[in-house]
Amino acid sequence: MDEKQNRVLTLPQSNKIVEASRRYGGWFAFRAAVQVLPAIGGPLDTLLAGSGTNWQAQRLERFVKLLAERLEDLPDFDHAQALAASEPFYDFVVMVMEQVARTRSEEKQERFANLVANQVRNSIKWDDADIAARLLSNLTEFHLYVLLSFPVHSIYLDRFHGYVSHLSNSNDDGLDPIVRERLTYTDLITWGLLKQDDVTGVPSEQSDSLLQTKEVSLTPLAKWFINLIENPNNTKK
Repeated sequence: MDEKQNRVLTLPQSNKIVEASRRYGGWFAFRAAVQVLPAIGGPLDTLLAGSGTNWQAQRLERFVKLLAERLEDLPDFDHAQALAASEPFYDFVVMVMEQVARTRSEEKQERFANLVANQVRNSIKWDDADIAARLLSNLTEFHLYVLLSFPVHSIYLDRFHGYVSHLSNSNDDGLDPIVRERLTYTDLITWGLLKQDDVTGVPSEQSDSLLQTKEVSLTPLAKWFINLIENPNNTKK
């Protein structure tokens, strides 16, 4: 990327990442109390005093590199530069960077970079961009796995459970697969990303009668959201 492209985004410098660490270093009574915590006091004091901010800085550095890759070959450089100088863009990027600094998930870091790049390229309405950023911040990496690999058509509820269980078995984080399946289903329904519809007339394998069951499918909100967090470099015609 040439020098001109490197200047497209002058990302706002947020001091919040180091501010808390500096304040902690000056809170002598509180710091002394942390240090005497059994077993965890010493390591926690080290993290709060500064080491923890190194991890946040690394996450932000990776995010900026990902964003730079997604802003190569901008079709309208002047428009992007004007956008980056605006107050709404400042607020939006600060909100995104604060979330990036907090997440260990590289998948989410990439999706945040996709979202900002899509905003720069396509001038999404600011309210929509803010909603997408807040929604992404609430989702876990497993929520994203389910959404991004969900069939384009609706599936029966029992097949959905099997689908999530299959994904869950490949995600060995110690959480009971049944618990993860139920939590994931409830979360995605609650956030309006999945919907369920009653279906009558499903053939039964045990008898000649027709069963009533439920179908699960992505909502229009989910499809809109997925489009915003896709890598724009993969969708260019």
